[in-house]
Amino acid sequence: GDLDPDGDGLNNRAEWLAGTDPLDARSGLRILSLERSGQEWRVGFSSVSGKGYRVECCDDLAGAHWQPVTNAVTGQGALTEINDPAAGDRSQRFYRVRVSGP
Repeated sequence: GDLDPDGDGLNNRAEWLAGTDPLDARSGLRILSLERSGQEWRVGFSSVSGKGYRVECCDDLAGAHWQPVTNAVTGQGALTEINDPAAGDRSQRFYRVRVSGP
């Protein structure tokens, strides 16, 4: 449940859903990189091989209206990257990654 034995900020339930190790603080679902290239943002996140992920974005956390960037990304067991071509010339953009499958 709500315990966090490795102290990484992810409780046991979140680690179970993400397929990560609840006893290893280095193991967890996290955004690892965010780079801008022209009109696109590239989001890199930790992943577990075979797990499904959904990347979402919003432009303002006050309203926090999250929109899908992609709905079906399969984890590669390491750094997984996606591009957000709809970012345009926005000066800020917020991202989150959610587990969406097995």
